[in-house]
Amino acid sequence: MSRLLKTIVAASMVAGFTLSASAESRVSIVWHCHYKEGKGPQDLLAINGKWLKLARTKVKGGDLNSYLENAVFGKIGHFVFVDSYPSLSAYEDVRKWMMSSDEGKAIEAEFNAASECKKNEVYDSWETMPAK
Repeated sequence: MSRLLKTIVAASMVAGFTLSASAESRVSIVWHCHYKEGKGPQDLLAINGKWLKLARTKVKGGDLNSYLENAVFGKIGHFVFVDSYPSLSAYEDVRKWMMSSDEGKAIEAEFNAASECKKNEVYDSWETMPAK
C-alpha cells in the first residue's frame, strides 16, 4: 500500500480524533515500513529531507519534525517514520499538498520506489518534562 493511500486511511481514522487537544499536545503520525531491495537508511533520509523541506512550508512557522527510526535488533530492514505536527489541521494541510501537487506526488513516488509502508498510526503526543 502506498504512503499516499496510507495517508488517506490515516485521515479517515483521525476523523473521530478530537480537535480540542491541549496546547501542549502534538499530533504524531507513525509509519511502519521496510526497505525495498538495494535501498537503505541513506536513501530514505535523502528522500525524507526533500519532503521535510517542502512540507515545512505548508505548516505555520515550519513546526514539523520528522524522524527515521531504524531497527537495530529484531526486525532488521524494518524502520518507522515519526512525523510530529503541531496540530491535526497542520497534518491535514500537508496531506492535501501531498495528494494535490506535482511536487508531493513526485516525492510520494520516490518513497514508494525505496520503501513499502504497510501500517500507520496517529497519536496525540505530549512531551514529558522532568519532575521538579
